[in-house]
Amino acid sequence: MVERRDANTKSFVLVQRQFRPVRFELHPFAAVALGLFALALLGWSFATTSYALFRDEFLMQIVSRHTASEQASSAEIARLKADAARASSRLLIEREEFTRKLGEFAERQTNIERKQELLSGLPEADAGNDNPGELRLRSPKPVRESRMDHGGTSGSLAEVERRFARIEKTQQRQMAALKSRLDRERLNLSRVYASLGLRSPEAPIKAGIGGLYIPSLPDEGLSEWGEPELVELQGVMQEAEHLRRGLAFVPVRHPAPQASQVSAFGNRVDPFLGTMAFHSGVDLDLPSGAPARTTASGTVVSAGWNGGYGLMVEVRHEQGFSTRYAHLSSVAVSEGDEVNVGDIVGRVGSTGRSTGPHLHYETRLNDRALDPRRFLAAAAMLGD
Repeated sequence: MVERRDANTKSFVLVQRQFRPVRFELHPFAAVALGLFALALLGWSFATTSYALFRDEFLMQIVSRHTASEQASSAEIARLKADAARASSRLLIEREEFTRKLGEFAERQTNIERKQELLSGLPEADAGNDNPGELRLRSPKPVRESRMDHGGTSGSLAEVERRFARIEKTQQRQMAALKSRLDRERLNLSRVYASLGLRSPEAPIKAGIGGLYIPSLPDEGLSEWGEPELVELQGVMQEAEHLRRGLAFVPVRHPAPQASQVSAFGNRVDPFLGTMAFHSGVDLDLPSGAPARTTASGTVVSAGWNGGYGLMVEVRHEQGFSTRYAHLSSVAVSEGDEVNVGDIVGRVGSTGRSTGPHLHYETRLNDRALDPRRFLAAAAMLGD
C-alpha cells in the first residue's frame, strides 16, 4: 500500500497483486464525524453492556425502595387509624362522662332548690348569709360538642362543680344553724309544758290516709347530696311547729311584756278594807290607755261591766283554760268574737274596785283561778 498526500486530501492506495487498487478520499470534517460516531457507538455499546450486566441489581434496588416506601406508608396509615380510634374512644368517654355529670348536677340542683324552698321562709336561717342571692344557681352555659376537648369540657364541669360545692356548703351551714335553733326551741317548749304541768301533745294523725304496713326500706333512694339532713330538718321543724301549735290555745304569753307586777296572786292585804283577802290574779303597772293583749287564741265569752272587775273581758281557750283582763277603761271586742294571740281586747284603766290605772290579769283552768306567774314565767321562757 502506497500513501500519497497532497494539500487538501488524504489518499490511500491499496496495491495488491491480483486486484486493482481502491482509492478512498475523506474530507477532514467527515473524518472527524466518523471518529465521533465511532466513539458514540463505543459508548453506547459500553452502556448497553453495563445495563445488561447491572440491570438486575438496579431493579432489586428500585423494588426494595418501593417496598420500603409502601411499608412506611402502611405504618403511617395504621398509626393515623389508631390515633383516630383513640380520639373517638376518648370523645365517647368524655360524652358519657359529660352526660353522667349533667344528670348528677340536675339531681344536686333539685336538692338545692328543695333546701332553698325550705329555708326561704325562715329569715333566721339566712342570718349567716351575706348574699342570699348566691343560692340562686344560674344555669351554666351549654358546652358545644365541638368544644368537648379535654381541657374545655373539664374546665366547664369543674367550674360548675365548684359553684355547686359553694352553694351546698352555704346551705349546709344554714341548715345546721336552723336545726340547732329548732332543737333549742323544742327543748324550751318541752320545759314550758313541764312547768305548766301539761303533757306534750301527740302528733296529729291526718284524716283520709291509710295503706298496708310495709317495713321501712333502706335509704337507697335518698340522694348523697344532703337529702337525709333535709328529711331530718323537716322532721324537727314539724315537731317544733306541733309543740308551738299545742301552746297556741294555752295562755303562755304576756298581756303586757313591758309591765312590772305590783300585786301578786294569793292572800294579801285588801287595799280598801285593810284586812287579808284572796287576790285571784296579778296586777300589772301600766298607764291608762295602754293596750291589753290576749295571751292565747280563743273565744270572747264576756265583754263589759262585771261588778268589782269594772270593765272586763274574758276569753275562753281550749283544754279548759280561760283568761280575764279587768279594770279596763274601754273594751275592744264583743262577746262571741274569735281572737288570736296578741290581739288587743281593751285599754288599761281604773274601773271597778281599783285604786289607780293598772291591768288585773287572771288565768283560770275549769273556772278555777291559777297563779298567773307560772304562765308569765313560761312566756319569759318563750321570749314572748
